[in-house]
Amino acid sequence: MAQFQQVQESDPDASDLAADALSVVGAAAEVGAAAEVGAAESQVISFGLTASMARHGAGAEDVVEAILAVRRAVITATGLEPATEPVPLVVGDPRVAAVNLGVYLLGLLERAAVVTRTDRATVSIRALAQLRAG
Repeated sequence: MAQFQQVQESDPDASDLAADALSVVGAAAEVGAAAEVGAAESQVISFGLTASMARHGAGAEDVVEAILAVRRAVITATGLEPATEPVPLVVGDPRVAAVNLGVYLLGLLERAAVVTRTDRATVSIRALAQLRAG
């Protein structure tokens, strides 16, 4: 699995990081569907999150927080029952945790799409609207 590169950290906008995380996971899902290989998804997530970190001057911890915010937004926006949705464990190296959370988020978007009888893109749009609404 590819690892994040260190980037210069600043004060990133959490909503921009969250939007990037949704975009990265969406791209990973498309690559995974085309390649039918699970490893391709995690590589796209790793590289995409690294690019997002560089673009926003963010650290891996910022990305972890952004993905957790997306998780809350997806659950709220789609009416998923929070008690039935697993809480991801975030331990160890934040860079590895961010990639693992990205993979988790991909699964969450899939589950939410099934529950809402829509697709990942619709779930992502609803989650993004929820994030923007606060």
